[in-house]
Amino acid sequence: MTKIQDWLASLRKRMSKGAFWVDVIVALVVGGGIFLGINEIRGRGYLKLNEGKGYLMAQELKHHDFLHLRQEVDYGTNRVTHTNVVIIGADEWDIQRFGWPLQDDTVAEILAKIASYNPAAIALDLYRDMPVPKRGDLIHHLNAVLTNNANIITISQIDLEEPELTIKPPTVLQGDAVRVGENSFANDDDLKIRRGMLYFYSDAGIHPSLAIQMASRLIGKNWGELLVPAPGPILKIPSLPFETLGLTNGQPVAMAVVQKTTRDQATEIDTTDVIQFVVSDNPLQYSDEGEVIPSTNIIELLDGRDVGDSHGDISSVTVTTADGVLAVDTRVRGVALPPADWHPGAIGAEYEFSILLDTDNDPSTGLKPDGIIGLGADLVARVACKVGETANVESGSVFRPAGENGATNEIVMPDFAFGSVRDDLSELKIGKALFTKFDGNRGPYSGADPGGYTYSMDYRGAKSAQFQQFTVRSLMGDENAKDGEEAAAPCCNSGQCHCFVKREDIEGKLVFFGAVASSLKDYYPMPHDDRERLLVTHALATDQLLRSYYNGDEVTQYWTQSGESWWIAFWSFMGVILGFAVRENPGMRLLILAPVMLVGLWAYTWWQFYSNQLWLPLIPPALAMFGSAVLMVFYLFLTEGRQKKAISGMFSTMVSPEVLKYLQEESGSLKLAGERREATMFFSDVAGFTTISEKLNAEQLAAVLNEYLTPMSDIIINYGGYIDKYEGDAIMADYGVPIWGDEDPHSHAWKCCWAAIEQQEKLLPLGVELKEKYGVEIGARMGINTGFVSAGNMGSTQKMQYTVMGDAVNQAARFEPACKIFTVLIMIGQSTYDMAKDKIEVRKLGLLVAKGKKQAVGVYELLAKKGELDETMAKLVAKFESNWEIYAKRGFAEAKRGFEDCLKIIPDDGPSLAYIERCEHFAEHPPPEDWAGEWIQLTK
Repeated sequence: MTKIQDWLASLRKRMSKGAFWVDVIVALVVGGGIFLGINEIRGRGYLKLNEGKGYLMAQELKHHDFLHLRQEVDYGTNRVTHTNVVIIGADEWDIQRFGWPLQDDTVAEILAKIASYNPAAIALDLYRDMPVPKRGDLIHHLNAVLTNNANIITISQIDLEEPELTIKPPTVLQGDAVRVGENSFANDDDLKIRRGMLYFYSDAGIHPSLAIQMASRLIGKNWGELLVPAPGPILKIPSLPFETLGLTNGQPVAMAVVQKTTRDQATEIDTTDVIQFVVSDNPLQYSDEGEVIPSTNIIELLDGRDVGDSHGDISSVTVTTADGVLAVDTRVRGVALPPADWHPGAIGAEYEFSILLDTDNDPSTGLKPDGIIGLGADLVARVACKVGETANVESGSVFRPAGENGATNEIVMPDFAFGSVRDDLSELKIGKALFTKFDGNRGPYSGADPGGYTYSMDYRGAKSAQFQQFTVRSLMGDENAKDGEEAAAPCCNSGQCHCFVKREDIEGKLVFFGAVASSLKDYYPMPHDDRERLLVTHALATDQLLRSYYNGDEVTQYWTQSGESWWIAFWSFMGVILGFAVRENPGMRLLILAPVMLVGLWAYTWWQFYSNQLWLPLIPPALAMFGSAVLMVFYLFLTEGRQKKAISGMFSTMVSPEVLKYLQEESGSLKLAGERREATMFFSDVAGFTTISEKLNAEQLAAVLNEYLTPMSDIIINYGGYIDKYEGDAIMADYGVPIWGDEDPHSHAWKCCWAAIEQQEKLLPLGVELKEKYGVEIGARMGINTGFVSAGNMGSTQKMQYTVMGDAVNQAARFEPACKIFTVLIMIGQSTYDMAKDKIEVRKLGLLVAKGKKQAVGVYELLAKKGELDETMAKLVAKFESNWEIYAKRGFAEAKRGFEDCLKIIPDDGPSLAYIERCEHFAEHPPPEDWAGEWIQLTK
């Protein structure tokens, strides 16, 4: 806690300086500027200088590929989907045998042979918009096969930019939405295929992909039924026909909504107020952007009540009457009809939404629900949902409430469409998995063509070689085989092995039939293979959709643009912090800290991807971090630079030889102007020097001073101190300036303390020697304090001296005379103790308010180097400090007895005698209420 308080105090002190706020402004400019620059380069910036093009997209896509290709294969636990996919591809040998392009009659025979094995579906990955050969006399056979086998899916290729280049499906299947799949994939700027497709729109309508068509056949659903809007907070009832409800244009209606939740035999009910609207046949009006224009056809009812249910607290109800239908959107908190696989905590709960319509505007008739005043419901549209472990049981019906007890409700609509949806269709649910629509700026992409509703290929399922693959020869048999013989044909690309297709290889599976011969060049680059067959790409996309449906394999997740921007901004300012962290030693610290931060960034992105399937940008934040760090280091170098000092002659008699050598080698490189430095200041003064000077003549006094000052100065210099000045018998020395070449930049504190201890030790024999020679006794009091000072040349242009100034210097100067208060030889401040406590033995003297100061600081008696304190003094220190705590808590009588006990350990102990006197004083004259034990120094 003390360290935190000291840090906060230090921070407050720094914040009071103008230089601190200059650094803050520069940090904001550097961090913000680098972030904006990286965002602009990435194509996500606000200025759009590069027209939304992402100059980092190629590198980010490589990172994207790197992570995807190193995933562990996971086929899932519910169903091994890739074993239900079979590829029959025409290779080079098949082309030699059957020719190319395959004639319609040959294609018909191949499809008929595959169909005879009863597959779930057949994908014909060959264009047949025109007959082959062109005269068309063989197409009737192919048309017959296509017409008679509803499980054959053909392909088309829609060209949105040049519609005349569109390749249509076979004529007999044109317009059949469940028999045609789109053949194309979205290509990235490097021409690689990384995204599968669900569907896209054109002027001709919606076009599902071949993969979604094939996956839906194996699952047993129409492809449109397979793509379910992700459940959301809106219970949408899109169409209740006026005619069925008995409503007419212009009819006034009152309405309210009741939501009831039953869970664990407890029921919660939320109701809205009553809303009035008029039935209208008027169509809705739309803006140029396709948004509905607000009108009297749309009425919104807000609900301000809160209930405990996280999926049933109504937020608002929107009623739309237009084009002969009534639509009701009830928005709740959470998900309106929560699916169990997303919200397992809701399993067993029952949700009921009742839309209450008072069609005659007579509250006295109809159903009168509890909690709603002024409404009698003549019609009720009710949605009921019970959340099951595997699937929800849902129903919706409209009825007229029974008028009498025991009567039954009159069913008006036995069922109607409803669903739990989100505000848009950007997210779709396929089985257990959630698919998010790619918007052209997702993940590593910037300004890319969305290519319809596309998704990232995940590479967690089967690889190309893991699909069961056959050649056309292995399907059709050896052309030389005799009638009645079981045909055998080579099925390997090398032609060295032999096998044939059996019914069990195809029955109930998805068969992809197309070309795989390299000479046909029907291949595209993908992250795992620069020449992947497009036929296999369709199989990979289908396998992923099946895994998503059965196993819940969700596609790769990406943050929104704003989320990624915050992520990059965070690392941009981490670079700023890095710049500040290395300011004192940019070379070594940058070499250490920068790789550590980079590894941390890389590890986090790696963990998020492989643990949560979440891709995070790596290259932009790394560039942002390094850019900010370099600029900050450059700024700090320009503003602070190296510490330059004056010529070595200024310090030759005041510093150690090592420091002097450094100054001589770096002449002119160290700053001589005032600069903020951390240092430890030392002040000493000979006790009773006035009396000594009265006893001696001038020559003797000079001799005594020289014999005293010489060894004292030598000890100071030996410990790296700089002798600031002599004032008669007084010495002022600084540790930590003008330079401090020690490996530990804070060692000046303990080195100053050790020098003072050795000076006191030296004074014992020196005092005896001077007593014998001059008849005077000599002793010295010393004060030590550590803190930040202004260090540099002070004086005039004609004469100047390197010295230190500041509050920390003044405190040290006050500590030396304060030794007389407690009758001690060396007093150090709290800051010195905190920095040197591992190297010294001390006794805490308490809190001192130095002369001329208002703030109390902790002061200590410096006793010995660490581990060199004798047992008697150690015992005294423990006793004294415990009694001081009692004294500080105003226990003056008890503290006095304790201090008297200290005198039993060492008689005439100065601090104990001082506090005994103080206890006696405060017993009669109590200190102020805000007193915390501080001792106010009244004289210098």
